[in-house]
Amino acid sequence: MNKLDSQPASPTLSTISPSTPGPAGWLIVLLPSVEADLTAATHRVAELANAGGKRVRFIGLYESAAQELRLRRQMAGMSGMMVNAGIYTETEAISGKNWVEAVRSYSQAADMVVCFAQQQVGPFRRSLSDVLQASLEVPVYILSEPHFQKNERFNWPTQLLAWAGFLAIIGGFLLLQVRMHPLTDGWVRTALVLISVTLEFWMIWAWNSLFG
Repeated sequence: MNKLDSQPASPTLSTISPSTPGPAGWLIVLLPSVEADLTAATHRVAELANAGGKRVRFIGLYESAAQELRLRRQMAGMSGMMVNAGIYTETEAISGKNWVEAVRSYSQAADMVVCFAQQQVGPFRRSLSDVLQASLEVPVYILSEPHFQKNERFNWPTQLLAWAGFLAIIGGFLLLQVRMHPLTDGWVRTALVLISVTLEFWMIWAWNSLFG
């Protein structure tokens, strides 16, 4: 179930020993590689971790050296605040853009995922929380803050490549189906159409996963 965070962070946090891994279960926090003030969000994560008796694992994806630097800087700051609150913390900075595979690789049944409401993925800019809930069987907690600074250029080449791929897939299968129509009839035609449509949707999904 989604929970939209709107509560102010409390300055008083209970603690557990940071030297002990603690009980099973992780709070997996998905960090964007953009500039943002995550102080209030970090306090909220600490409250969630203490309330659920969970350890915290920060995961972030990056595609460039500049993004990696920002991401690791954010992770270091947030991990320091977790340690001060007595919470065991680990970090994972991963090169790539596939959040579903990243979460699948580091999550288990007892874990909870935390992401931000503004995090979007793919050329269609789908909400990251929606993508994760549709693809993985893990609870997702949504933080409504902060407002990320839009300090990165829109990646036009990547977006154009993505849309060109979608159009090529759709156009190619449409042409295939048109040419196939007069050559077959009856159940053969129906079966080939169903197979081509299924393959078309699979290729669209696979292409979309490369960009999100």
